[in-house]
Amino acid sequence: MNVKLVFADRIESWDTRADGSATTSHAALEVHGNQLVLWSALDFDEGYSESGEPEKRRRERGTPRAVLALDGETPETIPGFLEVAGERYGLLRFDVDGETLWQREEPYGDDGEVLDDDG
Repeated sequence: MNVKLVFADRIESWDTRADGSATTSHAALEVHGNQLVLWSALDFDEGYSESGEPEKRRRERGTPRAVLALDGETPETIPGFLEVAGERYGLLRFDVDGETLWQREEPYGDDGEVLDDDG
C-alpha cells in the first residue's frame, strides 16, 4: 500500500515494500528555510513473535538533500516556494511521483497574447 499526505509545507509518503527489502519506506519533501529538502528512511522488522509483533526493529535514514534552494527571503509553503522559484529562476513545472504539483502559469492578455514574451 502507498500513502501520500500533502500539507502546505511538506509532502510525506509511506510505502510497503513487497520485495522484502524493508517493511516500509518513509519519505518527505519539506521546506526548510531557503531549501526544499528531500529525505527518506527505511524501516526493517526482523523476526515476529506468536502475536505478530516484530522481535527486532531498525531504521536506516538517508542523508537529507536539498533539491531546490532560493536566495533571499522564501515562503514557508511548497506552493509559495515553487512560485518564487518560477519567478526568480524560471522554474516551469515541479512533479512529485509523476504528478504535477506546481506548474507556472503564463500571463495572457485579453487577446490571448503572452504578455511577457521575450521573442
